[in-house]
Amino acid sequence: MGGPTGPPFGAPSTPWPYWPPPPPKRKKTWVLVIVAVVIVAFIVLGASVAFLSTQSRATFVRIDKSGASGNSMFFNVTIRTSGSAIDMDHLHVYLRSLRLGATFDNAVYYNVDRIPGGTEFVWNVDIQIDPLDEPSFTYVFTVEVNGSQTDSSTVS
Repeated sequence: MGGPTGPPFGAPSTPWPYWPPPPPKRKKTWVLVIVAVVIVAFIVLGASVAFLSTQSRATFVRIDKSGASGNSMFFNVTIRTSGSAIDMDHLHVYLRSLRLGATFDNAVYYNVDRIPGGTEFVWNVDIQIDPLDEPSFTYVFTVEVNGSQTDSSTVS
């Protein structure tokens, strides 16, 4: 009797699947996205802090009216700087004398040498007025550093 020499069925055309099937692979892209966002946030925050800490700034500490002489009113203006040094002609103090709200005169004062950051100094400034109508004047002071207004004050 001659029997079959091989199995009565053919070999499977595909490999046998695993049992139980392997767990699905977890995608970790959301973790990478969160890590990337955190890194970018730290970089932006660090750059912002570095920029703001080196940005030059000036503020009025005190403005004292010294009095009138002739056609001028004199002031002692105390200014404090912060941040990085301010280069020559980068700090401007604008002074306007207003008579009943209208500009009577204006003047611009600027630094003629480099001012280190963290410095406090006094400038003596004057502006033209009408000595016969001195009580009707108010004075507006504005300080700019590198073209940006950093402080202003009004004196009566």
